[in-house]
Order: sequence, then C-alpha cells, then structure tokens
Amino acid sequence: MGISIEQYRISIGCHTNSCTKSSLFFWLFIFPKFVEIFVIQLLLKLSNDIDPNPGPITICQANVQSLMSLPQGTPRTIGNRPPKLLEIESLVKRESIDILCLSESWLNDNYSDNDISIADMPLVYRRDRGSRGGGVLVYASTNIVIKPLKDIQPTNSEIICLDIQLPDSQNKHILMSQCYRPDDRGIMDFASDLYDIYEYSNRHKYYMNIFIGDFNGRNSNWWVHDTTNVEGEILHAFIDNINCSQLVDFPTRFRGTSASCLDLLITDRDQLICNIHNASPIGKSDHTPIIFYLKSNYPKIQKIERNIWNFKKGDFGKLNRHLLALDWDIILNTSDINIATK
Repeated sequence: MGISIEQYRISIGCHTNSCTKSSLFFWLFIFPKFVEIFVIQLLLKLSNDIDPNPGPITICQANVQSLMSLPQGTPRTIGNRPPKLLEIESLVKRESIDILCLSESWLNDNYSDNDISIADMPLVYRRDRGSRGGGVLVYASTNIVIKPLKDIQPTNSEIICLDIQLPDSQNKHILMSQCYRPDDRGIMDFASDLYDIYEYSNRHKYYMNIFIGDFNGRNSNWWVHDTTNVEGEILHAFIDNINCSQLVDFPTRFRGTSASCLDLLITDRDQLICNIHNASPIGKSDHTPIIFYLKSNYPKIQKIERNIWNFKKGDFGKLNRHLLALDWDIILNTSDINIATK
C-alpha cells in the first residue's frame, strides 16, 4: 500500500504544519549563524593572536639610572644596543607590560627616538633633562589609547602627564603622572605641582588619578621598616589631603646594607589596582621596578614568534640533488620513522 500525499510531504520536510515550518526556519536561518559564530571563534583560537580571557592593563615603573649606558670599555657604535634596553625588552615580554614608565633616563638631544626604541612598545613621550641625571619617558602598547597632556605639565618638575582611556569604556579616562623628584627639587614646590595636576583632573572629571615614580621620600607608613624623613612626611600629608592612598609597601631602593621605599604608587581608586610586585633591577640600578595591574577588560594581543622560510633564496638545485641521492626503496618500504628520516 502506498503512502498518502500528506505523508510524503512530511517525509521531505514540506508539510505545512507549524512544527515543520519552525524546523525549516531553524535549518535555513538559525543554524548557519551558529556555525558562523563557532567557526569564527575556532579560527581566533587557532590563530593564537587573541587572548580568549581579556585581562588587566599591566603597568611598570622603573628607575633605570642611565638608559643608554654601556659597559666600561664598550665602544658606542651603530647597532650596538645598550644592555639595559635589551633587559627592558625582556621584562616587557616576560611580564606582558602594556605601559612602561622610566625615570632617570639621563637622555639628551644626542639620542633620537629611534635610538631608544623598544620592540613592540612605541614611545609615547619623553622629557629629557638634557644633562647628567634625571629625565622621564613613557612607552605604551599600540592597543592602549593614550596621549600626553603637555599643557598641564609643570615647568620645573620632571613629570609627564598622560590621558589614558580605559579599554572597556569610552567615557572613563585616567590621568596618570609619571614623576621623578631629585633630591635638589624642593618638596613643597613639587607637592604644589602634584596638587595642580590633581585639581585639573577634578575640573575635567577624570575617572581616576595615578601618580607613579621615584619621589625620593621615606615614610614608615608606607614600609614599616623605613625611616621617615621630612620629604616623606610632607608627601604623606599631601596624599591624605587629596584623599588618595600610597600602595607600595615594600622596599624599592637598595644601597649597601640599607633599603627604602622611594618608588611610589599613589591613586584615588585603589580598588582598581591589584598584584603590586617588584622585579629584578635593570642593569646596575639600585632601584627595583614596580609592576601592578589596572583592572580592566583589556584584550591582550599575544605576540607569536614564527619562523618564515624565504623560499626566494632557496638552493633548489642542491635540494633536487639531495632528493635524487636518497634510497627511496628503503624510505617507502619501512614502517620505522627513525630509519625513513635518517
């Protein structure tokens, strides 16, 4: 006995009831979208270039005490990169640093931006003293939206002011100031410059303030084993006055048998900062870099190193001669991979 026309329509998916129409709609329109999303996610994962778990912004402050110095007796020649630059590049890669702040760069006009370039970390801004000592500069990943605020930088203090846009919000900006206060810079004048920057951030409604750098002040409220000096007392009062917190609680400068906490991290939103730690000194600097995470849904770009063969320079004649000289009977008739690939 044959089947009815209704049964035939059902068997080929052409029945007119709502259930069959819904199934047809799913397979024609919904399912391809699922496949497209799945394939895109799979390709991103296989590319190894996108981190599936966006992480925080990693920021590092380091006192390098002469960025371009060479070991004694080493001639300065073209292409002879100073060891400290190589160490910094290694640190950036190892810690996945997104923003790098350096103090005591000791740079002047004799060094171009290209001379101090760091792999995968473009220079944002530099402020040279022009003589021995001092100087600050900042590098940042290309994925960070950052710009220098030159108009508000104090004239007589070595400070770089930066506007940083949080990656997970176009409306939230951070005002970060990279600072270096040498011993001969009066602490009252320096604190006054910091206060002017803080007032600017309030007027322009910045979401967060960060002051980071080498302040050359000691206070036992920061590290309990330190000895408070006048500069540290005034800085501590300033920090309290603007309702901020100083978050580094370990020594950052070691000289002989003494240790002190001179490199500070000051902010008005300490809940957004975590995992504050230090790293090994750069070269012979007596300061250790401080590294911290700024909480933000920031998609890290993993830098993948690949070997790419330059086939245009291949010796194909030699390759052909090598292939002709092989005993293909042994290679094709053995099941032992070690023999076949000798």
